[in-house]
Formats: sequence, structure tokens, C-alpha cells
Amino acid sequence: MKKVQNTQLTDSELEQLHQAGQQMLDVFVKICEEHGLCYYVIAGTLLGAVRHNGPIPWDNDVDVCMPRKDCDKFIETVLAESGGVFSVRCFKNDPTFPTTIVKFFKRGTTATLRSYKERNSDFHELWLDIFPLDDSPGPSDARFRLHGKRILMAKRLTANKSSITTAGFSWRGKLVHALLRPFSYERMRARLERLIRTDYGEACEYYVSWTSHYPFLKQTMPKAWYEPATTVLYGGKHYRAPGQWDKVLTQLYGDYMTPPPENEREKPMPLEIDL
Repeated sequence: MKKVQNTQLTDSELEQLHQAGQQMLDVFVKICEEHGLCYYVIAGTLLGAVRHNGPIPWDNDVDVCMPRKDCDKFIETVLAESGGVFSVRCFKNDPTFPTTIVKFFKRGTTATLRSYKERNSDFHELWLDIFPLDDSPGPSDARFRLHGKRILMAKRLTANKSSITTAGFSWRGKLVHALLRPFSYERMRARLERLIRTDYGEACEYYVSWTSHYPFLKQTMPKAWYEPATTVLYGGKHYRAPGQWDKVLTQLYGDYMTPPPENEREKPMPLEIDL
């Protein structure tokens, strides 16, 4: 499928996108299993598995999460296979990359989002999102909550800095963009990475996903919700998922089994697609 996208994808094109995404998920899982790495399907992919037994019909990507040490090992493993069909983009190999999410992608494909065209990024491949899980003392810890607010501010500033256009910004956003002009994006992104990687220790009873776009307290969950893990059916295959996936989905989405109204179902689709 090759298309310059100006309108919504047809059902057939969306099905091809979903199939390509699941093929990437299978490659990701194979690497994890070969190297003994822990992963879970999460967010929209977990919701799709539970509610639709496959991709959410209007979704555009695949979401997984990994404990930080497993995620770092996955990145090292993939980068060591230099020149392969699949690779990753993240701070480790690209300090200019305008997102804290780790992107596992397939070379030779195109799936460009408008949001990346509007930011300082040349990323345009078909991707799978990996959200690292960091140890956390939990939402009742005052220091943790303060740290979360610092990370939130740093994420907002780096996102503002990465934009190559202020079209659509509020006057405050435009002012901040102007004030940030003397600062290097790479240094700002490095500071954010240090904040995200604050080590609370594996003895902590919670995980937090700092890289998610959801509020960090919504993403702070007991490790006991993840392990022991289970499997869920997605596109005819079983994948690892948090053992207490009902609690995970309820915290993320509330009444997750009720689909949103049709006018709220659209997600940003690639402007250009070549699978």
C-alpha cells in the first residue's frame, strides 16, 4: 500500500496498517523471548485485545511496555544488529528525537504523522511504541509527586522547543517558544532523560510510565497488577499482558468496555503511508 494521505484511511487500508503493526509486534515478541526480556501489551493494544480481540478499529499503532532494565537491554540488542530491517529510535541513539517514547520501527516503510512533520524530526517509518516502566514509591509519596510535576514541566518545555512552527500555539506557548530560543534542544532533552531515569530502586512496589501522554498518577500502578502476567488474544494470537488487566484498563479508561462516541474515535492517521 502506498498513499499520500489527506483524508481518513479506507477500511481496507486501515486493515493493512493493523496487519503490518501486528507483524512488527511478532518480531518484537520474538526478540524479547530470545533474550528473556519482559514485556506487556498495554494502553490501546491491551484495550483492543480485551474489547475487540484485536486492534481497536480506529487505532493506528501498537503499544507495549517493559520494565526499564528490560527496555534498555532490548535497545542494546536491536542496536547491536546494525543494518537490520528493524531498529529503534530513542534518546540513546538520537538525542534530538522529539519524544521520550522508544520507537521500534521497520526500515523501508513510511508512516508519517503530522505531529512529527511539525516537530524537529525526520522520523517517518512504521512504528511500535515502547513505554519503559520505572520503579516508583507510589502516588502517596510527596517527593514522588513533586518529581512528577518537574518531569511534566520538562516534557512540556522540550515539546515546545522541538516544534518548528508555532501555528496553533496559544500566546503563552508562543512566548515560551521565543524564550527557549537560546537553549539547546539536546541539552533540554538530556535533562529530561536524567529526570525520567531517577532511580527509586527495585524494592518499590509501583511502576510509573513517565513517557506516556497520560497524567503520571494515572500511569502509576502496583507492580502486583503486572505480575504474575497473563495472556490476551489479539488478532488471533496470544501476547503477554498485565495479570490484573481489568484494574489497569479501569485506571486508564474508566468504563473501558463502552466504546466512545463515533465523533471521538478518530486518532491521527499517517499523512504518508508506504508499507
